[in-house]
Amino acid sequence: MAHIFGITFIASDRVFGVENWGGRSPNLTSAPIQAPLLGAISSAPVCVGGIVDADFRVYVLANGTIFFYQDGNDLSSLTRTFDVGHATQWSLAHGGNTLYVGTGIYGSDPSEELLIALDDTTGNARWSKPLPGVPLFPASMVYGGAPSPRHLNAPERVIVTAAPNIAAFDAKTGAKLWSEPSGQGAGQVVSGEYVYYYGENGLFARSVMNGHLLWSWITRIGFSRPAVLGNSVYVTAGSNQIYALDARTGQVLWQVENPYQNPGNPVAYEYEGQTLVIFEVGRYFIEDSFLVGLDGATGALLWKSDTPVAGAMQACTDPISIFSGGVQVGTPDGRLVTLNGLSGELWWQLQLSDIGFSSSPTWAPY
Repeated sequence: MAHIFGITFIASDRVFGVENWGGRSPNLTSAPIQAPLLGAISSAPVCVGGIVDADFRVYVLANGTIFFYQDGNDLSSLTRTFDVGHATQWSLAHGGNTLYVGTGIYGSDPSEELLIALDDTTGNARWSKPLPGVPLFPASMVYGGAPSPRHLNAPERVIVTAAPNIAAFDAKTGAKLWSEPSGQGAGQVVSGEYVYYYGENGLFARSVMNGHLLWSWITRIGFSRPAVLGNSVYVTAGSNQIYALDARTGQVLWQVENPYQNPGNPVAYEYEGQTLVIFEVGRYFIEDSFLVGLDGATGALLWKSDTPVAGAMQACTDPISIFSGGVQVGTPDGRLVTLNGLSGELWWQLQLSDIGFSSSPTWAPY
């Protein structure tokens, strides 16, 4: 099994960087790199470029401030901070040479619910636009033109869910391109010309270009945030149901009842010819929670991890992070857990933080 060397960045009240030697084990010849105390970090670290790139950077969002590390390999050296000006939760994304941050928290004044575009070097605001609610998930980028590294290729538009609407903005000017109802959705996923999200009583697919409804699947059960891989959309629902739908038509391809309760948001990826759908079970349940892996083609249960990823009435970080052959999550008790994505076998875990993790790990390859 081939593995990619890299660094996993994860944040609690500070940022940690753990070098992975091929994924199977961390580099324990040196301690994890870590930034000084920053405060309550509310987003997954955003890495720009590859570790060996001259312009490799790391950004994190905490208490309305973006912390910028020009050299992501040296977290002890903070380059500068960007003051967003409003309270923030989990919404930080990057595209081209721009940071996109959603502001506002539950109970804040509606005037503070904004999508702000910032220059990723100076922190200067490019534009700021009002949102119809609190953004609970990072904006998704829509690209066009000739392929190039995503940190160099500027997006054409950004799409963000801020209940009760999902909206698209011109990435350069901030002009609103379209807006449609989203209900109390948990975030969006863009794949090709489609944007998928859980909305009012169902799953929806819209055109990224004009917001037109392409298909919907209306039910009376609550869905997770969808995961998309190839021509399939995967969602968990209710107390133990998992569905695969055709990404182009919304037709149900298969559905299974998982033997474990309270499934979380899935991720889907392909490795060594195997399509995998991975999610947490027992999320906010009365017992410890674990990760499980399903066959993406059939829904058959492939594995359940032996290593718990959260205690009773808790949950691991969301979304689950994936890299070459493996999956990673942070836990409420401060562990970084790395599993074999094909088997659920524990590759390694490290106790990093005393206060636990609420934002997902980010994998940066060499």
